[in-house]
This record gives sequence, structure tokens and C-alpha cells, in this order.
Amino acid sequence: MVKNAFVITCGFILGALVVENKQYFSHRIPVPVSVLPDAGVYEGDLNLGRFHGHGRIVWPNKKYYEGDFVNGMFQGKGLLQTATFLYEGEFVSGHASGEGTIEYANGDKYQGSVKFGQPDGTGILRTAHDVYKGDFSAGQYHGRGELSDSTGSHYVGTFAKGQFHGEGVYTYTMVDDNHKKLSETVVVYRGQFVNGSFSGDGSLTEKGKHYEGQFIDWVFHGSGVYRDEEGEYTGQFVRGVYEGKGVYLSKSGIKYEGEFVDGRYHGQGVLTSSEGETYTGHFQYGLKHGKGTIDYAEVLDGIQQVNGEWEYGRLIKSDQPQLVVDKPKLAEYALYHQVKILDEQLSSLDAHDTENIDLYFVGIAGDGSQGVFRREMDFVKSYFDENYATKGKSITLVNSPLTYDKKPLATVTSIEKTLQQVAEKMDASNDILFVYLSSHGSRDFRLQLEQPGLSLLPLSADALGKMLKALPVQHKVVVISACFSGGFVNSLKHDSTMIIMASEHDKMSFGCHDRAHMTYFGEAFFKDSLHQSATFVDAFYRARDIVRGREAKEGFENSNPLIYKPKAIVAHLKKWREQRRQQIIDAGP
Repeated sequence: MVKNAFVITCGFILGALVVENKQYFSHRIPVPVSVLPDAGVYEGDLNLGRFHGHGRIVWPNKKYYEGDFVNGMFQGKGLLQTATFLYEGEFVSGHASGEGTIEYANGDKYQGSVKFGQPDGTGILRTAHDVYKGDFSAGQYHGRGELSDSTGSHYVGTFAKGQFHGEGVYTYTMVDDNHKKLSETVVVYRGQFVNGSFSGDGSLTEKGKHYEGQFIDWVFHGSGVYRDEEGEYTGQFVRGVYEGKGVYLSKSGIKYEGEFVDGRYHGQGVLTSSEGETYTGHFQYGLKHGKGTIDYAEVLDGIQQVNGEWEYGRLIKSDQPQLVVDKPKLAEYALYHQVKILDEQLSSLDAHDTENIDLYFVGIAGDGSQGVFRREMDFVKSYFDENYATKGKSITLVNSPLTYDKKPLATVTSIEKTLQQVAEKMDASNDILFVYLSSHGSRDFRLQLEQPGLSLLPLSADALGKMLKALPVQHKVVVISACFSGGFVNSLKHDSTMIIMASEHDKMSFGCHDRAHMTYFGEAFFKDSLHQSATFVDAFYRARDIVRGREAKEGFENSNPLIYKPKAIVAHLKKWREQRRQQIIDAGP
């Protein structure tokens, strides 16, 4: 962007121009000189045969000078026009020096101090896209200055030989080759510049991101601290990525301290989860790999510490062998034994009581990669068996590497078969079927069914709706604890079906991590609300308030649990409640 200005080369005035007439002039007499050695024509004042005073020289190539002369040289105020520029300002000893204005043929314009025909000192240079205000030296930006362009990019600081050099602040937005903005995001570099490059100590700030530390050629390199919307890293960088020793702390509470390679955990390190679980050992490409130890914050499933060996995140050897998932073995076992396990569970169900309204419970824990769904389903089944007389009338389908040889797995086929056979045990016009599903949900309204070692289809809202509507059972309650579960309502709704959903159709629900006892909604509804609520509806509203408070406290977006409660099922549940209350009274203390 720096325009090297001109240097006036007027060979015709290297010395005093002497006319052939040797006569001594005692006073100034304007005498035109027709032709100079370089073909220029002078008209103006003379003194002792020299150009002196005001004059004008015109050359055949349309270059001309008009202004003051002293002893044959440009001196004082003047204007010089050439093929490439127009200079108007001060001249000293034949050179454009002092204060002046330069207008270049390409439209650029300079105003300020000039020395030997070039910007030198303090001035302003305006080009088609840029404006520079500040110090110049020998035609280049040099010293303190401020450079702005039409896209909004802006630099203020020191320059050397036309480039950013020294302390400065550079602000810009992304543009294309035509200087059109590609983004409204403003990026600010603040710190040391070297020969036009941001190198040394400094900081970078853009929307939601901030880095402070060392740079080389505009990228993080050396030690520094980087913060963004996901977390903070303190440590070593190589060419813009985490490399070497460092500490990463995520906004969700995850902390890693150790070695990094190419931006990922790699080498020895300590990884601490937001729940207090700590892994100490070796990592490779961001995954546990090699020997290590996990220490849990609390005893869960009888385990508080695991020593073992991992292979790219998968535990392959351990002092807790039940945690080692042998996928081929699991798949083969499921292939030959799961049908039998399911049939045995279904055949053990009791038939309905012809004199009473019975509640039958079907629980589905969909994702076996995380223990929270298994634990939650165990709690809910036990609670219903103890409080709603569902013992002998309840069954759970659970995906888990810990129970695949004891409990039936949750698959699309096993769910459909279970619902059908449970319905056969029921009084279709009187009994109530309570179905609880807990898993991960997707934006296209599918529940994840995952069992390590097996590839399972998800359960879609439409598929579940068809299964339930095909049953002869009239009265149903369906509770779904999953992200985006509100999207199931249109597929499931029926005049005699209550539907309780942990989240709105476009909202996430929370609490789904491996070491959790229950999901946020599952815990709020089944553990914290049912025992002190007169109805499922009352329990829902109590649970909704609990979930809202917990999510707000932890900084999560409100999942907005929903309920669909047709009058018919509400009335039938009331009859069941009254009957249940009388049964408890009749049973006595």
C-alpha cells in the first residue's frame, strides 16, 4: 500500500543557467529562454542570467514546473507536473522538500512533509482503499502511524520500511479479493509486529475467543492462554495448536492436565470429569490408550477404582473384569440366548386380577453405553413393584454390558413382542399399561437403542406409536426421558393415553452420563415427586419445577418438560388411585 514517491531529477538546473549574453544585469528583467538543453522552454524572471523569482518551464512531454526559482533552482513554492504525479508545495535547492501535496496518476493523494521528492515526516496518504496517517521516511510508512481501509481493517502503532513493526493494534474483518466482507466478525491483534507479521508477545480477540501469549507469523506459537466458548487452555502451542504440556478446563467442568500433540490429549495426563471421576494414565489421539487408573468420586455398582489397560478408549484389561466388553462374545451370546431370556421373563408375568384395575409396567433402557439408563430403570421398576403392586406385572428391557446375560435387551423387535405379550396378560378394557422409556433422543424423534457389540436400529416415534395403537389395551401412560422427546406426542397421542415427555420437541434434556444414578427428569419425576403427589399429573408439574430449577442453576437451557393428559385417562387413573388407596386400607398396618 505504500507508494514510493518521486525524486525530482531536473538535470537542467544542476547549476546556474547562463545565457549567452554576457551583459551584466543590475536588476531583474524577465527574459524568456526559448529552448533549454533538454528541450524545455522557460518563461519568467532572471537575475544575473539565472532563473530567479517566478517562472515556468514546459517540456515537450507536457511535463512542466511553475513557481519560485532562486539562483537557477526550484526554491520556495511551486508546482511540478509529470506523467506520473503532480506535486504542489515547497522546494529546497531544486528538490521537492517541505510541506506539499502529491497527486499520483492512479488517483492516490499525499499531503504532508516531503523530502527529496518523497513523503518524509508526518503526512496523510489516501489510496483507492486505504488511508494512512502518520510518519514517513524515504517514501515509506516509518514511525508512528495509523492505517485504515474501506473494509474496516485498521492498524495503529509503529511501522518500519512500510510494514507493521513494533507495538501495534491491528483490527480486521474477513474480505474476498474484491474487498467485500465475508463476515461481520471483528478480529483484533494487539502486541508485537515484526516486518509486517504478528510475531512475539501479544493477544488475539474475536467473537467468543481470546488468546494471550506468544505468536509467530500470526499464529499461536510458544506459551499462552486460549479461551473460547467451550473452555480454557493454558500451556504450549505449536503453529496454532495445543502441543506440549498444558492444562485444559472446559466450561462443563472437565479438566485435563498433561501432554498434548496436535491439539489432542497425547502422552501422560490426568483427566477429571465434571462428576469428579479421575483417569490417570496414558492417552493417544485424545483417547485413553495404554495403562491407567480410574478413581470414581463415589462407589457405584460396587466399584470405586479401576486399574487397567485401554486401547483407543476401550478397556481391554482390568482388575474389574466385568467392565471389559468382549464384543464378539457378547454378540454371540445375545444371538443364542436372548430369545430364551426374553421368553422366560414374559412367561413369568402374572395374569390380571379380574376384580381390580391392575397396573402393568414395561421399562426400556435404550443406551447400553452409559450406565445411567440401567440404574434408572432398576430404581423405577423397584419403586413401582413396592408402591403400585406391579410385582409379577412388570418387566424391563435393558441394554447394558453388565446385564446382557440376565435381562432381555431392548431392540425394536423385543419391545414390540414385549408390549404384545404384556397386553395379552391384561384386562384390555380395565387395566393400565405404564411404559417408561429412557435413552438418548435425536432431532428426528428416534430413541437410541445401543448395546456394545451389536448394531441396533433406533426406535422411531412412528414405530412406537404403531406398536401402542395396535394393542387392545385401552388405558396407557407413556413416559419418555430423552432429548427432543416432545416430538413423540403426535405419533403417540390417543384419547385414553397420557404422555409425559422430558423435553420439548426442539430441546435437550440432561443428566445422561455414565456415572449418574438417574437422568434429571427421571430423578425429578420418579424419585422426588411421585411419593409426595396424589396423581401422575401432580407429580409431573412438581418434577417440571424441579428440573427447571436445576437446569437454571447449572446454566442449561430449559428443557421444558411436557404433558398430554386427555380426560379419559385422567378419570380412569383416578379410579385406579381410589382402588389402590382402599387396598392399602384393607391390608392394614
